[in-house]
Amino acid sequence: MVSVDLSRVPQATGPAGAPPKIIVAPSASPQDLSVPGVAPTSRRAGVAASDVSEVIAEIEQRRKQTADRITEVAEQSAQNQSSALEQSLIADRNRRYYEWLDEAAARTRVPFDRIAPKIGALRLELSNIVPFPATQPRTPPRDEIAEREQARAAEIVRQITTLEQEYRREVDAIYSAVEQRLRTQKLEDTSTVVAFRARLREAQARAQRALGASMPVIGSLGKTAQAPGPLPAAPGKSARTSTTPSPSISLPGSKPKIPAQTILQQDLAMFLSLKGYVLAKPGETARDATSEFIQWRSQNNLGPSGN
Repeated sequence: MVSVDLSRVPQATGPAGAPPKIIVAPSASPQDLSVPGVAPTSRRAGVAASDVSEVIAEIEQRRKQTADRITEVAEQSAQNQSSALEQSLIADRNRRYYEWLDEAAARTRVPFDRIAPKIGALRLELSNIVPFPATQPRTPPRDEIAEREQARAAEIVRQITTLEQEYRREVDAIYSAVEQRLRTQKLEDTSTVVAFRARLREAQARAQRALGASMPVIGSLGKTAQAPGPLPAAPGKSARTSTTPSPSISLPGSKPKIPAQTILQQDLAMFLSLKGYVLAKPGETARDATSEFIQWRSQNNLGPSGN
């Protein structure tokens, strides 16, 4: 849960250039408002629909560019984060694998301490009967004693082989357990990466939904702009229009704009959705993400310079 102080976020200042001209009508006679070089006007008009259409087209183009840019940034960020996570898991798994091998080597000491003395005693006895490591008596059996020695030598060899096989089975079981542990860890790491990528895709989807939430507002403005004739003036104000040709004038900054606070709220919704954050309610304790939000807007051309 995070908190964002919108009062600390830089507001849009509009394009650079001369400040807009503001013409204030005389308070005593608002109906006599006139501008030098402009023919007298009637009381019907406000802002031209073509101006609104142009502004809406600019807003829609900007939103589309922003959506494309955020999608591109999100996909690249997801790929980078996924690769970093995967490499981190591989490095950690390799480190743990060598630790498991060290543990396995220590565990092989148990069967060695139990079996090695038995094999050593048997080999010592065998060396007194036949030349080591042969299994035949020193001389061909000529009597009953020699035959018994040969039989004992064969039995000793059989016991040694059995003990060596037992030791090998226990050692193989120890190292097989390590390999199985490694395979299990690989599966867990793969599941972790898959789940992480799924969360990133869901965050991207939330960001797309947040972007799409602003489209109905733009669409309704578009319908208004397509209405025939000029838009009415604001309540309580009066203006005059005329069909007679008159010299054109330019009033910088006179085009209608979507309120900066509305755009700021939409950008905040996109930021929260993309990051997977939840905005804290007033009074709740949460991490302050205002600086992170400001940096995110700047990186994606959503700050004051892009408005």
